[in-house]
Amino acid sequence: MPLDLRERVIAAAIAAWLEPEDGAALVAEAETALTACQPDDEFTICFGILGERLGYPEAWVTFWNDLHIRLPLQQTPIKHLMRKFRRDGFVAYGIEKLEALYPLARDDVRQRMAFFAGLEGLGYVSELDLGLRRIRLGVLDDIKLDFAAQLHHEARHRLAMSVLLKLSVERQTDPSVVAFRKTVMLPLLRNRQKAGKPKLVVPRSEVIPTLLRHAAALTRPREPDRGIGPVVFFTGQLGAGGAERQMSRLSVEMHRREQAGEAIGRQELTGPIHVCLRNADPSRGSDFFLPVLRQAGLEPTLIDPMPLPGNEVLQGYSAEVQALLPMLRKGMREMTLKLIPYFREIKPEVAYLWQDGGAMAAGLAALLTGTPRVVVSFRGLPPDKRPDRMRDDMPTLFKEMFKLPQVTLSANSAAVACDYEAWLGLPAGAIAVIPNAVQDLPRDGDAADQKFWDAVVARSPECNRTVAGLFRFEPNKRPQTWVEAAAYVRRDPTVRFLMLGTGVEAARCALLVERLGMSDRIFMAGNRKHVGFYLNRCNLLLHLAETEGLPNAIIEAQMCGLPVLATPAGGTGEVVHDGVTGRLLPSAATVEVDTIVAALDDLLSDPVLLGRMGRAATELSLPRFNIDSVLSATVDLFAASPANRHTDEAVAPPQDDSGAVSRALDDAGIIRIAADGGQGLFGVGMGSGSPYADR
Repeated sequence: MPLDLRERVIAAAIAAWLEPEDGAALVAEAETALTACQPDDEFTICFGILGERLGYPEAWVTFWNDLHIRLPLQQTPIKHLMRKFRRDGFVAYGIEKLEALYPLARDDVRQRMAFFAGLEGLGYVSELDLGLRRIRLGVLDDIKLDFAAQLHHEARHRLAMSVLLKLSVERQTDPSVVAFRKTVMLPLLRNRQKAGKPKLVVPRSEVIPTLLRHAAALTRPREPDRGIGPVVFFTGQLGAGGAERQMSRLSVEMHRREQAGEAIGRQELTGPIHVCLRNADPSRGSDFFLPVLRQAGLEPTLIDPMPLPGNEVLQGYSAEVQALLPMLRKGMREMTLKLIPYFREIKPEVAYLWQDGGAMAAGLAALLTGTPRVVVSFRGLPPDKRPDRMRDDMPTLFKEMFKLPQVTLSANSAAVACDYEAWLGLPAGAIAVIPNAVQDLPRDGDAADQKFWDAVVARSPECNRTVAGLFRFEPNKRPQTWVEAAAYVRRDPTVRFLMLGTGVEAARCALLVERLGMSDRIFMAGNRKHVGFYLNRCNLLLHLAETEGLPNAIIEAQMCGLPVLATPAGGTGEVVHDGVTGRLLPSAATVEVDTIVAALDDLLSDPVLLGRMGRAATELSLPRFNIDSVLSATVDLFAASPANRHTDEAVAPPQDDSGAVSRALDDAGIIRIAADGGQGLFGVGMGSGSPYADR
């Protein structure tokens, strides 16, 4: 390996900032070196740090997982893997993994250092107030006990109890721990008696249902014929994903029309449009669509940077609500407490909550502050099919929200709605379907677009048809399979292939194109602002995703008059009418290159069929997916009269009955997540996403 390359990669990984174009070129150069030789560990780790900084953290999970399997005592891989557990809300699960991975952490220095690196990835260094560095090194339960003792000594009894409740189930039954917990409980009980407000506690399984029963009694009445507004759009972040693009598009257009005094369909907009995000962290790429909002004059509110409010935020609630909120899991509790003042200030008529994680705390906060209408928007596979997204309280929360007449669950495709109904045990048709909105794509580009296209034509002058691909270069979209299928050009030299987009696998695909000797038939355009310029110069879209919600790229292609050859992933079959506007491959789970090539041959060999499919694609997609239609359907959903539309099991208002309390605080349990099997932390071994796949 060239010495200067090693030094440049290490220096770039250490640097706080690097131009994206320079970083991408360096990652591609380093990846070539990884495939050509066996690099040293420091270079490989720095390559991963640099690549993750330039791409999306989720796309590098396989890399860190494979590297951890190879170097289990190295601190950096385990730290990055634990960050994923933290991002997904699986801190307890991450702790269990660390305890299983490093059982000798008390006595073995290397295991102990890797253990602490994992804790740092989970956020425990800051959460425990740097206590890990001030007390004896030991296993996690010992650390918690020492820290709880320190907190108790400082008269921080409530926090000490919260730490004790995070001990393992086995350790909580230890007689010395039981005695210590009673010691900590005494001042808490005295304080409650002095305040004259007994702390009411219910079993964990009843916390969310009880809170929502209280919320049902707090709902503000809606004024008939008042119109729509204010409206709050809420989601976790604005990364470069389809759901984020949709939320940005709808909120901006609704804001524009509200500012202009325009109605949407039959509904008047009578209040401002607000956008609220958990975070917009540039280091995580969660601010991708933030400029779109700001250009439209929509400055979102960010929740993560807000300080956690004190007990004053609970004033005005019943004693039971004040006791139940602290029993929520930490992440949801803190987010709910931060959102309660926000919703109180805005007083929205409608809270429009996007994605599973965003809908949880925001939904609870919106309902507890009396919001008359809450609409939840699901955008992809449910958590039972994406276990990394699952939280223990998700099914209970959504089922209980569904019972409330002011809550509507929605999805962007019938396939997504059916999957969520099956997961939650809801009747068919319980979840409303509103498709994605796609704006008209202008046919014109700028000078750079024209120059690029002219170069493509010049390098492939004998080609008279172009197959397009529009997707993020990530494993789910199968970009390498797409390139392998594009080897079709060997069969028909009059066809070229054009790839639009970028992502973590872009450099690998560029190498594959070069290795196949097809750089004059397969062209990579990268991210392009004027997508319509390119789609209107193509003849077919090829889309090979494994999973989808409702794919924007396919909708955009069909609105431009392109037939589509695609896998039947998610809601794709609701966009592509098989045999009419394109063709669906047999399976989304497995895709064979030979099957793709055969389908390409059938379609490309019949220009009359392609033309007919393209015209049908435009005619069928324009009325359904244009932004006017989708906005009109959305505000009609906002304006729907609150009624128990879903079930005869209405939610009764809560009764002020302290006899309903089933157990005291010192007997409260903790949430446990069973460990999974399989290779590595995520049940996978060395896969194609890792430079070590062939080693």
